[in-house]
Amino acid sequence: MIRHSARVLAGDIEDLTITTGDIANYSITAAKIGSAAVTTTKIYGSAVTTDKITNYQVTAVKIGSAAVTSTKIYGSAITTDKITNYQVTAVKIGSAAVTTSKIYGSAVTTTKIADANVTDNKLTTLYQYGTITGITATGRYRAFTTAYGAAPSVVVSAIDAAARLAVAPAVGSFKVELDAAGTANGYFVAVGART
Repeated sequence: MIRHSARVLAGDIEDLTITTGDIANYSITAAKIGSAAVTTTKIYGSAVTTDKITNYQVTAVKIGSAAVTSTKIYGSAITTDKITNYQVTAVKIGSAAVTTSKIYGSAVTTTKIADANVTDNKLTTLYQYGTITGITATGRYRAFTTAYGAAPSVVVSAIDAAARLAVAPAVGSFKVELDAAGTANGYFVAVGART
């Protein structure tokens, strides 16, 4: 029997005697909880809310592998300084994502262009050159294989003979003739605008 004048010691209380109803509300203060006594199993599910976490305490080691998904990243949070150099590889760039505005001025140098990939339709000014066979004093026509938008400028020459344009060049062809009798072969260069 416990006398009224005595204190209740731990040994006087049977195990599992103190129930929730015996504890006054808000009586378990921080000082009553032993160091490291609040283990994982003591914390109710989802009880640790944002306001329970001290700022800057969720360090890298606290974040699970692959836990930072797209939905966890705040809009525009991935700034330049967050990306390690040279980590934006080809597979990270979407198809047709590199538009004209994404290319820095003068960034496309000669070494960036694959050989034989600048075709006629990439040029605003078109060039054609070639040979002319069988030029005579009565003239020889030569057709252009380049689709000029207007009659191009043409320069002609003949081998071992004097040659000239018989008439002004047209959009699709030109006529060259020798200054004297005979037959000769020659060359031409044409420069004009695109269709």
